[in-house]
Amino acid sequence: MKIEEITSNILNYFSSNFSTYLKGESSTIPTPSSYIEGDIDILSGEEVNFILCVNELIFNEFENCSDLLEVGCTIFIIFKIKQKKADANKIVKQYSNALYKIVKENNSLGDVVNYSKTNKMEFYETVENTQFNTKILSCDIRFFKEI
Repeated sequence: MKIEEITSNILNYFSSNFSTYLKGESSTIPTPSSYIEGDIDILSGEEVNFILCVNELIFNEFENCSDLLEVGCTIFIIFKIKQKKADANKIVKQYSNALYKIVKENNSLGDVVNYSKTNKMEFYETVENTQFNTKILSCDIRFFKEI
C-alpha cells in the first residue's frame, strides 16, 4: 500500500464520519466546509477548515518481514466564527470532544489503519479580523498500519 493512499484514506474517513460525532455534541454546531490534506497555509475563506498535516513517517520491521508504518499527524481545525467569544469557545470544546471520540471509539478508523491514538490537543486564538473570533484547534494523532 502506498503512503499517499493511507493518508488519503485517513482524511476520507474523517470527512465521511466527523460530522456525525459533531452532531452528537450539538445539533447546531457548524461542520467543516473543507477537509484538506497538506499545508496549514492552504485555507479556504470558509467558516471551519479541517486540515490534516503529516509530520513524520516511522517504519519498524516485524519478524514476519512486514513493516509497521507509524504516521504522525497534526490535525488543525481553524474556526472563523461570528458568534460571541464565549460561544466560540464552547464550539471549540465541542470539536475537541468529537475529535477525541472519533479516534477513541473506532481506533482502526473503519480498518483504514490498525490502530490510532490521540496524543494531545492545543488551542490557539488569533486576532486578524474583529468581525470573527478566529480560533485554532491543534490535535496530534498517531496512526499505525502494518504494510
